[in-house]
Amino acid sequence: GTLPCWDFLDFFIVDQIVLPLKDFLCAGKVSFVFLPCYQPNAGFKPPDSLSPTSCSQNSVVSRKQLGLPDDAVVMGYFASLGRLDDVTLGVSWNWINVIADIMIVAPNTVLWLRNHPSPAALRIVRKLVALGVDKGRVILACDVEQHLHILRLQFADLLLDSPHYTGHTSCSDGLQAGVPVVAFCGEEFCGRVSTSLVTVAF
Repeated sequence: GTLPCWDFLDFFIVDQIVLPLKDFLCAGKVSFVFLPCYQPNAGFKPPDSLSPTSCSQNSVVSRKQLGLPDDAVVMGYFASLGRLDDVTLGVSWNWINVIADIMIVAPNTVLWLRNHPSPAALRIVRKLVALGVDKGRVILACDVEQHLHILRLQFADLLLDSPHYTGHTSCSDGLQAGVPVVAFCGEEFCGRVSTSLVTVAF
């Protein structure tokens, strides 16, 4: 995502979305390997064994089990909460403002938010409450084992992206679970990954 120079690279694995044209033209003598998507994944079609109707024992089988309302539109965010840090990114609290506006206009929505690190999650909750969102509409989710995480993601209706530094693994997880992802497309490599993933998935 951020390289001090290109001189020490023999080649750079990219795709046509994560490498903006301006960077390609400035790269000098570096050789590029263009793939459909620079980030390798096993595939974006969830296997039948991950279907909510065919879960094995001790798996996630319902929204109720996850603390999610059955009749709500569930918007999930499971990327690093540090990507929403107003100190680090300066303008990133605009993301919170937009989500708050959506939740106020659409009262049947809830935000399903990763609860790690917990101080960051609580700060986001306080910000949403200050903007007029009822605290009960923000549902915190602890980290779980990867296979359970992919399984539970299927109970979300939509996964949200972060500005500036977009979802990488979190976006891949959502696509593997078969959940739509709203992707940002920024100016730099790290801000274009989710768009690359969503594009190749469809």
